[in-house]
Amino acid sequence: MNVPAGLSAALHHFPETLELLARVQEFYNPDLRIYKTQSADSRKDFALKHGVALWHSDVNKFHYLTKVEPLQRALAELETVAWITGRRRDQAVTRSQMQVFEVDHNGRIKVNPMAKWTYKQTWAYIHKHGVIYNPLYDQGYTSIGDQPLTTRVALGEDERAGRWRGSNKTECGLHI
Repeated sequence: MNVPAGLSAALHHFPETLELLARVQEFYNPDLRIYKTQSADSRKDFALKHGVALWHSDVNKFHYLTKVEPLQRALAELETVAWITGRRRDQAVTRSQMQVFEVDHNGRIKVNPMAKWTYKQTWAYIHKHGVIYNPLYDQGYTSIGDQPLTTRVALGEDERAGRWRGSNKTECGLHI
């Protein structure tokens, strides 16, 4: 049985992330439903409607429009009872107490199968089993989100240091 999977796909992904998505679809052939922002069909259209750099002027609105609302719509349209994340406890202090099974604010079960894994264990598994991954990881990115809000991480920096660099933000809103 091929269970439908919803993906909240922002307009502002790296090209490498979109290429990864195409490779995953080709290799695994999932029943993947892509959910994008309803407010624009392209980056140019998004900029015309919301400003050239909404991620600078109102990052919470940017994340709501490009990630949170599409995910909420996907979960509702797919009549989701449970959903799976790739979050780990060691990614951030805000995730350190995360459980493997949680209930989200809408009563859905949220499964975090990698909650107890470490960064090192994750990469050992990826390499041992030939899991397809984003090539940006090989270029110094350790946590990949929207292109305008994600930077490379220097050796010794926290894994998520490249996300929202220079701000106090620690989550995009999907898991709050």
